[in-house]
Amino acid sequence: PTFIQPVTYVAFYPAIIGVVLVIIGALLSPVTGVTLLQPAWITGYTAATGPIWPMMFVAIACGAISGWHSLIGSSSTGKQLDIETDAHPVGVGAMLTEGLLALAALAAYMVCTGDEIGAGKVGAFVTGATRLTAPFLGGVRVEAFLGTFFALFLVIYAITVQTLVTRFWRLISAELFGESILGQKHVSTIVGLALPWLFAVAGAWWNLWLLFGGANQLLAGLALMLITIYLARVKASTGFTLGPAIFMIVTTLAALAWETWVFVQAVFIKRATLSKAPINAQPWALVIDFIFILFGAALFILGLRMALLTWGSFSKAKAAPPAEAPAE
Repeated sequence: PTFIQPVTYVAFYPAIIGVVLVIIGALLSPVTGVTLLQPAWITGYTAATGPIWPMMFVAIACGAISGWHSLIGSSSTGKQLDIETDAHPVGVGAMLTEGLLALAALAAYMVCTGDEIGAGKVGAFVTGATRLTAPFLGGVRVEAFLGTFFALFLVIYAITVQTLVTRFWRLISAELFGESILGQKHVSTIVGLALPWLFAVAGAWWNLWLLFGGANQLLAGLALMLITIYLARVKASTGFTLGPAIFMIVTTLAALAWETWVFVQAVFIKRATLSKAPINAQPWALVIDFIFILFGAALFILGLRMALLTWGSFSKAKAAPPAEAPAE
């Protein structure tokens, strides 16, 4: 219940209104005359991002499937449900809504020029969203208002996500460190905010995102495998979960291997930081890139072990006599 905060509740309204407005603007674009300024296809490989497979699946994380939501976020969602049967509409509705957010973001960027997008400019979303919605909401008279609204839209998402992550950090710190100083809520909050600040000033957040996406999608693969194992135990069809689980795990392991190799090249071969440092922090960024090598390798090893363990459990479940499904 403590996860239900007034700021999150109030933030919901402009957040969902913004998504709906952008989607409506995209659907009305043939009528309003807003045209696509980005090509549907450029290339399958760039030096900056790597091959479209597997990197796209960890760069665009959570839009369709998310380990965070299925295995971590659900622990707080469960505390906010009035009755257990609300889990289905809330869970499915949340992921469908996030899918709409992904489509809205894509639509906004697709009506921006290359110069407006630049090297991943977040503000380009504001430009694109305003361009899509202004024609059917009042034209140039409301452009300034819409620009402010969609800037607020971005800030709302940033604040609410950071708040959520900080709370989870406090929970995990309390469980890991117990009564020690690191488990104290004020200390863990400071640590949880200091780490992203360090990544931001060193520019390392640019690369951290792909490792986050890899960890997130590994959890998604684990969630799919756990469902598959359960279905195998009750002798139900497993094809519609086993196939996506294998794809997610193989794709994520390939992405982690690629990203780790990129860090190895940057630190030991090219001797150049990959980070987009906003301040003169290149030595620190190189150190952080080295740490990312360790994290990437650790995630790859853990993911491989997870794949072997879950496949073994799945094989045993397939061979075992049917287990009784719980009564609904």
